[in-house]
Amino acid sequence: MFNLYINGQEVKKIIGMEHKMSLETVCNVLNLKLYPKDNYKLGSLVELKTDKEAVFTGHLEISNETLTSEEHTLTLSARSITSILVDSTTKTKEWIKNTSLKKIIQDIAAELGINVKVSSNYKTQELYSIEPGEYAYEAIERLIRPYGLLMNTSNKTLNVFTPTSQTPKQVNESKITESVSEQDITGLYNKIIVLGEDKQEGEAINENIKTDRVLTIVSTLNNQTDLDNRASWENAIRAARAKNITLTLSGAFSILSGDTVLYRGEEFLVSHVSLSINENGTNTVLDLKNIGSYTPIPKVNKESKEEKNDPFQ
Repeated sequence: MFNLYINGQEVKKIIGMEHKMSLETVCNVLNLKLYPKDNYKLGSLVELKTDKEAVFTGHLEISNETLTSEEHTLTLSARSITSILVDSTTKTKEWIKNTSLKKIIQDIAAELGINVKVSSNYKTQELYSIEPGEYAYEAIERLIRPYGLLMNTSNKTLNVFTPTSQTPKQVNESKITESVSEQDITGLYNKIIVLGEDKQEGEAINENIKTDRVLTIVSTLNNQTDLDNRASWENAIRAARAKNITLTLSGAFSILSGDTVLYRGEEFLVSHVSLSINENGTNTVLDLKNIGSYTPIPKVNKESKEEKNDPFQ
């Protein structure tokens, strides 16, 4: 049972509702279709709650009123309050080597009034600084990506976590109404070559691709181990991202984007979640990806120039 509040007033009649979460952004989105009996102003506080917890807290940002001969409806869209991390630049600042990632993230988020929960004990290996004009979300993502950490939003809180350290949640397969498995090998190659600064090569082979598809990546690396590791990473992450499973379940479930789930005996990472409530009932759609899809670029030898390009970003 969900209860919707706008500016503290409960909305009793809801035509339709969709709550979307994604690993690609910390902005959860709540789309609403209502009867336009009240004047809901943009910027109004929106809260979605169950009997046990608050699910969404944000502000109205888009309003669309539709009037036809058959109906008069109001479509509203709100983003979670963590969207300020995406919208706002942050102050230029530096943190010394061996500063905990948790402290840096808390410092950045606190400036914008956002609570954070960091499940990591990592410390920086070198001086870390925010670049001029950098958005808060970008600064946090740049900080955590080399450590294999991910972000999601739970109501008002930004969570930073290691996906492989989670206890998997079991998908209730009896509630699945549709399962779609998609595999796309257009981004896969039989051989990936990473060309170094001094013309040496790292190489990785995908024996599952029988055609002579070869990809050469020009890099600034100059260490053979780094070149081989980068080629292996390219090969592995492309293979991991080639498969996607979409599940539609009847009902609502406590699953967030970034959660690890068990489906048919295999672990997957939930990349997107969509909860919809309308005249057809309540449904949850989960997009599942291989956990290896979010493996960070391998660290390089100190003698090599650091590679920062991720072709999938």
